[in-house]
Amino acid sequence: MYSSLAAAVCKGDNCHLGNRGLSRLPLEVCKQTDIKQLDLQMNRLKDLPKEVAALKALTHLNLIGNQLKNLPVVICKLKKLRYLYINDNHLTKLPMELKELKDLQVFRLLGNNFKNFPAVLTKMVSLAELTISMNKLQHIPSSISSLKRLTELDLTENELVRLPDEICDLQNLRRLLVSHNNLTSIPKMVDKLKKLHVLALDHNRIKQLPDTICEITSLKIINVSDNRLTSLPAFFFTKLKKLQVYRFSGNELDQPPQHALEGGLKMLREYEKESLKGSDNSSECYHKMSSLNKNDEESKLKSPKPQPDPSSDDADVGTKRSVNPDSADRDAKRFKAEQPGDVSK
Repeated sequence: MYSSLAAAVCKGDNCHLGNRGLSRLPLEVCKQTDIKQLDLQMNRLKDLPKEVAALKALTHLNLIGNQLKNLPVVICKLKKLRYLYINDNHLTKLPMELKELKDLQVFRLLGNNFKNFPAVLTKMVSLAELTISMNKLQHIPSSISSLKRLTELDLTENELVRLPDEICDLQNLRRLLVSHNNLTSIPKMVDKLKKLHVLALDHNRIKQLPDTICEITSLKIINVSDNRLTSLPAFFFTKLKKLQVYRFSGNELDQPPQHALEGGLKMLREYEKESLKGSDNSSECYHKMSSLNKNDEESKLKSPKPQPDPSSDDADVGTKRSVNPDSADRDAKRFKAEQPGDVSK
C-alpha cells in the first residue's frame, strides 16, 4: 500500500503526503531522490527514517501538525534545505546539528513547547525568517544579534518580559512581531532598525514608547493596541512620514486626543502642527482639523481595522492565532507558493 501511495503522490519535484494519517514515512518516498518539496503536514509522525538522508535535492520540508517530540536529526543532513516548517508539534529543544543547514532561510516553529530559546538558532546565520510564536519563551538571548540576515522575527504569544538591546542589531529586519507577551518597554535603541516596516507590540504592558521610535522613518505599520500608554512621543505622526496603518485602541491616551486618532493620519499631523504653534485653544484646533476632508484616502485607516490581505505587510499583525488545522492549512498554502527568491519580499 505504501509503495503505491508514494508513487501516486510523488510527481516531478513535489511529493504531497499531507493529511494521510501516516504514522511512518513510506520508505519508497526516500527513493524519489529528485524531489525538492516534501509535504508531510497533518499526519501522526513521531520520527523520520534515516533513509530520508537520500533526499539530497530537497529544499522544502513541511512537518506541520505531527507528533514530533524531538526533531529528527536526519533532517540536518538535507544540506540544500531552504524552507523548514515544524509548526504545531511537541518540540522542547533542537539539535545543535541544525547549524549544518547553511542554506536554510525560512524556519517556522510556531505552536510547540519551547520554554528556552534554542541555542542553535543563533548559529543559523543564513536565516531570513524565523517564527517561534505561540510557545512559552521567557527570554531572548543577546546572541540573537548574530542573525544579521533576518528580515522577519515573529515572537508573538510567548511569555517575554523584555527584549534584549541586541535585537536592535538586526538591521535588515523588516517585520518585528512581539504581540501577546508581557513586555513593559522596548529597547531605546530601536531606531537602529532602519529598514523596519512593521512593528507589532499589541497586548503587552507597555507604559511608554521611547522617543527614538520616531527615528524609524521606514515604519509603515505599527500596532500598540491593548497596552498601558497614556501618551505618544512628541510629533510621532509628523516624523513617521511613511506610516500608513496605526492601531492604538485599548490604551488610555490623553495625547493625542481620541477625536484626532479617529480622524486619520492627516488630522493627526494637523493636530501636531497646531500643537507646535503653541495653540492652547483646543476647540479652535479641533475646528480646523474637522474641516479637513475626512474622505481622504488616509482616513480609511481608522479603526475598526480592515481585514488584511494575507500577502500584505499587515497580515497577521495584532491577530491572535490558534493552534488548529486552519493555521496549518494557511502555512501549507504559503509553503507550496514559496520559491527560493521569495524570502526577500
